[in-house]
Amino acid sequence: MYCKNCHNEFEANDMRCPACGSEDVIPITDKPEEAEKVQSPIVKEEIATKNRKKRIGTVISAVVSLVLGSIIHFIGLTNYNNFDYTPRSAYEMSTEFIVYAAMARIGLTLMVYGIITMVYCAGQLIWDYLKEKKK
Repeated sequence: MYCKNCHNEFEANDMRCPACGSEDVIPITDKPEEAEKVQSPIVKEEIATKNRKKRIGTVISAVVSLVLGSIIHFIGLTNYNNFDYTPRSAYEMSTEFIVYAAMARIGLTLMVYGIITMVYCAGQLIWDYLKEKKK
């Protein structure tokens, strides 16, 4: 007999798998591959559901990074362009200047990440639609 869970082969008089303890057994005439083929529509649906959940999470992270990146970029670039050059200590001026420039660059990076991720997700949706249509 074969175990449905771990596909371990064991003697016919055992009603439990000695490896995992499962009571789901297949007679030795059936091969484990055939049992997997019978279960494959259920497994495919579970995989498709997991992929959709991952894709939804990816889209949400892309939108969040796009919005957050836009805000950070706008604040950093606005302050960078309107930098106050009144006489102060060199350290204070350079620190402010560097922070604003870094904010603008980080915001731009987040925006680009969000855009690329959204394009990738759109491509995946189109690809999945075409695969479903082909069937």
